[in-house]
Amino acid sequence: MIDNPRIKIHLFKNDDPFLSFNRGDVIFSQGDLGDEMYIVRVGKVELRIGEKLLYTVNQDEVFGEMAIVDDSPRSATAIALEDCQVVAVGQKRFLQAVQANPVFAFLMLKVLSHRLRATNAVL
Repeated sequence: MIDNPRIKIHLFKNDDPFLSFNRGDVIFSQGDLGDEMYIVRVGKVELRIGEKLLYTVNQDEVFGEMAIVDDSPRSATAIALEDCQVVAVGQKRFLQAVQANPVFAFLMLKVLSHRLRATNAVL
């Protein structure tokens, strides 16, 4: 499992509404259809493929970003590692952020790159 470098995304994190999950809750499962990514406001989330831990997502980090880009089923399962709050960001809001802030787009590319490397290291 590769956990560094951490890429913090501060956009959206204080947006309302947010979703709350209890420790152990499945936020989404591998194979689910998804059209949102999430930013962790509070807590931690694990990304898993089967029993293999890919990545632990901390406060101010994103997960589920691939579904917003390619409209494919979820590639991993996201589980609340502890009680957490997350903000859901749909494709429209994502595209508005990319247009308004090109640095955000670059950070999202870095997130995708690091997640791919982390997945390759585990699988």
